[in-house]
Amino acid sequence: MSGAPTPLSETGAKLALAYFDHVERQVSLATTTSQLTVAAGALLINAYIAVFKDWAGSVNAPDWFNTFVVLGGLCLAFAFLLALWAAVPNLRLAWGKRGTVDSVFYFRTVAGKLNPEDYLSEFRQLDAVPGGFDSQLFRQIWGKCIWLNKIFSRLRWAITFMLLGTFLSVVPLLLTLWIRQVYPSLAKWWPAVAGALGLSSG
Repeated sequence: MSGAPTPLSETGAKLALAYFDHVERQVSLATTTSQLTVAAGALLINAYIAVFKDWAGSVNAPDWFNTFVVLGGLCLAFAFLLALWAAVPNLRLAWGKRGTVDSVFYFRTVAGKLNPEDYLSEFRQLDAVPGGFDSQLFRQIWGKCIWLNKIFSRLRWAITFMLLGTFLSVVPLLLTLWIRQVYPSLAKWWPAVAGALGLSSG
């Protein structure tokens, strides 16, 4: 018994189970958020292509405008790839070293058993030992927290690049259209600025 771990107290076990339930809800949130981010990225890229596919051929756009549009498209594409990366299911059994999240509560561990009797036997063995499930539970909590941290980090950067790409694409477009509509005579009384904006008549 000298090397046996001390079982959790009743309060400790309740706290661990409550936190395990919280982590599972966060996993559901992360999965839903990643799927929504992928969908949003696809819609933005589709809108980007629809708006700008014929722009270069139909409008004599200035170089600064083209630069912003290209950068915006690259940001949207990178955001979409990050969102896809976040949405990839986690099938790892090890974080840091082999077997660190291998537990009877992890679906891949359960699916790796040759038959249900093997799983039931291991479950009963753990159940017969005081505190036998403690390490299994904490392995699952720890592994999922590591995974959640990675997912939310990727989603944060995906959303950041999505917003940046939208800004770089939309704002120059609206600015150029507004200037062309509101100040059509800009080329006559302010040639330098008009030339920079691509409004000079040549």
